[in-house]
Amino acid sequence: MKKIKFLIIMILISGSILGQTVTIEDYSPNRHNLSLGFLAGFTTGVGVSLKKTLESQKYSFSVTLTPPFFSDGKITYSSLGLTGYYNFNSNDNSRVFSYLSVATFYSDKLVTKCIYNENYYPVYCTSSYKVDARLNTGIGLGFEIVIYEVSFQMMVGYRVNTGTLQTPSTKLSIETGIAYYLK
Repeated sequence: MKKIKFLIIMILISGSILGQTVTIEDYSPNRHNLSLGFLAGFTTGVGVSLKKTLESQKYSFSVTLTPPFFSDGKITYSSLGLTGYYNFNSNDNSRVFSYLSVATFYSDKLVTKCIYNENYYPVYCTSSYKVDARLNTGIGLGFEIVIYEVSFQMMVGYRVNTGTLQTPSTKLSIETGIAYYLK
């Protein structure tokens, strides 16, 4: 745990040092407006992410998509997420933000149930597919560090899980991502 804290502090310090080396000629308020990368989390979705920052630099939004995976003609997994950001403090190399996100997850799971005898040997087994469709919503805080046009995001918040194979619950949520800012 001490190593993780040390690593986070070093990243923040290096980000602030790099932030001080930007010259007036390099600075552009619209420099980081569009990014393409990968985002993973319970409320942001999992997969390829496209993020757009609006002209005011206070609001951003991202769409995250995992293309459907097929097996035996059935969709076995898919994910779609939409996240809105409000930037509290930002410059060319870092930003602190809050987020509100919603994501859907769809999976078709093969479930096998067996009846066992007294020697734990399966006597009779049945297999069936069960659809697990989830809708997760979340809210929280995060930070982003940009090094040479590559963005590293970390977000922490709370999520509400709902789904066909589970009862609704509220849990801690951790989201992370990496992206490349397009010029």
